[in-house]
Amino acid sequence: AFRDEGRLVEARTVFDSLLEIQSRVHSDDAHELAYTRTNLALVLHDLGELDEARALEVRAVEAFTAQYPKDSREIRAARESLLWTLAALGDCEVLLPEAMESLMTVCDAIRSAAIALAPREAEEVARAHAGPISQLLSLAGGGGFCTASRELDAECFAMIEAARAVGLVYARALRAAERDAEIGALRAAVRRSAAEVSRLAGLTGEQGGFSSAVLAKEQAERRLLAKMTSVERGGEIFARLNPQSLSGALGARQVGIGYWRYERATKDSDHAPWRQTTESLLAYVVRRDAALSRVELGPIAPIEDAVRSWRAAVIACSDPRGVGVRAQPSVAAETALALGERVRQLLLDPLIPAIGDADDLIVAPDDLVHAVPLDSLPWGSRVVGDRLSIRIVPSFGSLLAALPRLEGEPLLVAFGGIDFTAADESDASSTTRVEGTQSAMRARGQRRASSEFAALPATAQEVRSIAQHWDDAFETTPVVFEGRSASKSALYDFGPRARFLHLATHGFFESAFDDPNTKTSSTSVGVGRVAFQSHAQEIWELSPMALCGLALAGANQTPTMSGVGILTGEELSRFDLSDCELAVLSACETNLGVRRAGQGVA
Repeated sequence: AFRDEGRLVEARTVFDSLLEIQSRVHSDDAHELAYTRTNLALVLHDLGELDEARALEVRAVEAFTAQYPKDSREIRAARESLLWTLAALGDCEVLLPEAMESLMTVCDAIRSAAIALAPREAEEVARAHAGPISQLLSLAGGGGFCTASRELDAECFAMIEAARAVGLVYARALRAAERDAEIGALRAAVRRSAAEVSRLAGLTGEQGGFSSAVLAKEQAERRLLAKMTSVERGGEIFARLNPQSLSGALGARQVGIGYWRYERATKDSDHAPWRQTTESLLAYVVRRDAALSRVELGPIAPIEDAVRSWRAAVIACSDPRGVGVRAQPSVAAETALALGERVRQLLLDPLIPAIGDADDLIVAPDDLVHAVPLDSLPWGSRVVGDRLSIRIVPSFGSLLAALPRLEGEPLLVAFGGIDFTAADESDASSTTRVEGTQSAMRARGQRRASSEFAALPATAQEVRSIAQHWDDAFETTPVVFEGRSASKSALYDFGPRARFLHLATHGFFESAFDDPNTKTSSTSVGVGRVAFQSHAQEIWELSPMALCGLALAGANQTPTMSGVGILTGEELSRFDLSDCELAVLSACETNLGVRRAGQGVA
């Protein structure tokens, strides 16, 4: 408390006294002394007594390393503190090797989690390392602390791509086990548990039920992973997430671009704690010749403002469609054009020197970049997509983990002209209902409380036209679902078979659920477990993908226990679409959601 209030001398006195008392009753390497040394070092750091702080932090790291797993929170925090002290001292000879050691620990933790844990748990581990990742990126870039290190920067690139790839490992494991009958039942259990999470997310009943459902889903996922010991689990992906391996997966005129949001630290010699931090955006550019370029795009705030203004202007110039989309005051097309130019100048133009003569960009976005269709940004009298081909990937790991496609001719599956008032054909005979609730989506937020999904008759003609073009180009017959046949069960059955999937419908994101963490607090009740203060916070933290989804046949009906008519992101994430070459969501609100550091938008 004294340190938080700026009463540093008093804080030092307290920790000095505590350390003296503990030294009498504990061995020198006891974790109690290590905690106190870490806290005292923080105070000494703020007081400018950096050499003393460094000595204490070195002893704390040694004590924690002897007693805890190398990826433990205690070691992570002690190393982070030590690195900042070394940076403030400008001791680059020691700083860079220590930073490399810290980086390897972070990478090991993320890799281990991706291979052994359920997807959400692995993503939580990656998110928990956001602080160390930001620190290491800052040090690799120099930041006034030391000369920028190309070696550390290359390892930082591999580190953030490992954080991005945690979900890929689980998906690849499922795909590799596609024909394993024993695993089929376990996959079905995961699917049922995901549907139960989505159902409970829409209810306003007892808070504890949702957390229990999420835990049950994760237990089912871990059981599934445990049965895959004979299947390649994807760990080798991480070993190859480096510029050299990635360059081998690029074509002659291709480059890889990876955006990343982080808290950038720069040296401030005049004020403790001797550094300034700014939420920033960077991009790594990888070329075919394995050259890696790092481009700082600057503070995130002006970029975010530019993206928000451009998106609002584009929507205002367009015909509103879909739930929650409202007509905006008239905005001149010239204004939207100028705003789009500004976004391009901030996100793409600084990368042009590193891109060189390449014209095929493979982009791994992060944070607000997910909200920007880069190929639609204006560029002079044309758009970016007229000059550059842009392909979006969730992680560069997807370029290194390609699996052979299933045999058979290409298949088009299309949904349109959906009857949102009809019941799902597969559940037409079911009379089970969720007592005490209206539509699951209506129970979630105010957006759906006043309106239902409106009919979209033009989408029937849309999918018929696409099917006709398919007939002209391919020998296989397209599969088109309209009306009440465009159901959730039909998508479950035919979606994984599709090479081309087209969904013309309503999308939704329950933005009425503002980030509950800004209004409520959570309390830790053990490793990996948290006591939430509200049902909204439970969903936001444990399963944000239950807040978004697609409307299918029966979406306006009171749901059955299986969630007829609503396909949430939570359920969709369990689809195996590895054979799908192109999926089109012809729907509004499909690019909105909860931003998760390094894990995309849920």
